[in-house]
Amino acid sequence: MIKIGQYNLLKVIEVHHEGAVVSNGTDELPVPLNHCDESIITGAELKLFVYRIGGGRLIATTRKPKAVVGQFAPLRCVETNENGAFLDWGMDKDLFVPFSQMIGQMYADEIYVVRVLLDDVSDRIVATQKLRPFLKNPTEDEIPVGQKLRIMIIEIRDNGTIGIAEGGYKVYFNKTEFAERVQYGTIVEAYAKLYDDSDRLIVSRKPTLNDGWIESEKMILDMLKVNHGFIRLNDSSSPEKISQMTGLSKKTFKKVIGGLYKHRKIVIEDDGIRLVE
Repeated sequence: MIKIGQYNLLKVIEVHHEGAVVSNGTDELPVPLNHCDESIITGAELKLFVYRIGGGRLIATTRKPKAVVGQFAPLRCVETNENGAFLDWGMDKDLFVPFSQMIGQMYADEIYVVRVLLDDVSDRIVATQKLRPFLKNPTEDEIPVGQKLRIMIIEIRDNGTIGIAEGGYKVYFNKTEFAERVQYGTIVEAYAKLYDDSDRLIVSRKPTLNDGWIESEKMILDMLKVNHGFIRLNDSSSPEKISQMTGLSKKTFKKVIGGLYKHRKIVIEDDGIRLVE
């Protein structure tokens, strides 16, 4: 089955003066002459992008768009009209954003982060600014703490910045992470830092996790030592009390004491944690 808006593995079955014909073994598609390059030779098996050109004709092409269906991308707006906006996605026909898929007005020459979609009704490739339905909150199984990530910036707020990690995972930067002005669509490298009490993944541009984790463990051990080996704090304590006493989120605190318990440095009791002598 041909996948519109995606790369398809296709075999060149004919080359002629108007271009070529390719097939996936079931369906055949034209490759117009201006969509061919030197890789189009009879018998070659190639990954070619499939989309619709003027008049709705379906073709394969050796050209490579800036994003395919299912991907997020920062794209420049070329023009707008009463029906929507048109974005430069590296193809001869601009990518359409229907008015219903816009968030407020879009302006020519501005960059917008969009997701590329295949419209269910028209079978045409379009884009949407409405990203939230496609974003997921990761779990620690999916993105372990400490993992290095490539993140696209999609939202800038006074209290922090929101980005998309590969796979459509929503992540959060604290407001202190960016001293410089960051632009929508900027790609940055960052590290999974911690999961907060709302299960949001907080990321950091600095790989400080391991040092921070060791620091947190040391802090808990030091607290125990100065309190005669016992503190009235455990995984049943309230997030407010944990934060007040340690400065950690409840989720991080539970992981830290879990690691200390695993390494037999503490025991967890009903009313607190105790240092193993």
